[in-house]
Amino acid sequence: MIALAGTGTVALAQTATTALRGSLNDPSGAVLVGAKVTLENLQSDTLVTRKSDGKGEYIFSPIEPNRYQIKVSAAGFADQAKDAELLVDQPATINFSLSVGGSFTTLDVSASAQTLNVTDATIGNSVGNQTIQVLPMEGRNVPDLLSIQPGVLHLCPLQVAARTVNSLLYPSLTTQETPV
Repeated sequence: MIALAGTGTVALAQTATTALRGSLNDPSGAVLVGAKVTLENLQSDTLVTRKSDGKGEYIFSPIEPNRYQIKVSAAGFADQAKDAELLVDQPATINFSLSVGGSFTTLDVSASAQTLNVTDATIGNSVGNQTIQVLPMEGRNVPDLLSIQPGVLHLCPLQVAARTVNSLLYPSLTTQETPV
């Protein structure tokens, strides 16, 4: 007879956050220590400010996924700004190389910064509502929607079972499939 006493469950809340980090350098590649980095949420107009550390790096974590403008300023260097869209659970790295100039000069980069995840090996993508509405999908099936993502292959349970049975019954006929 087995008795379980004091068993409990822990419920963890799911959070939708991301992170932003990067490094700040001058034109020669030297790090910029103590530079001011401002993160502006373009939807809510909230500002968060950090200073670069002793290695010339900055980090904002955790933050909510959204469109942001990142502004960097340092004494003796031209200010610089980049826009980026940060997605759920996809930490981004955005580096800056400031040019020498007076603090009155502002360099505004109008193109969106390429976000690069160098923190972990996760891959993902964001599919907008307009894209979902125009896709030819029967019944708005979620696995069908997921299959449009790079690196995703959706097999229905019958296909998986058939492949398993065939590989067990006819191992010499099993071939390696190459992705298209």
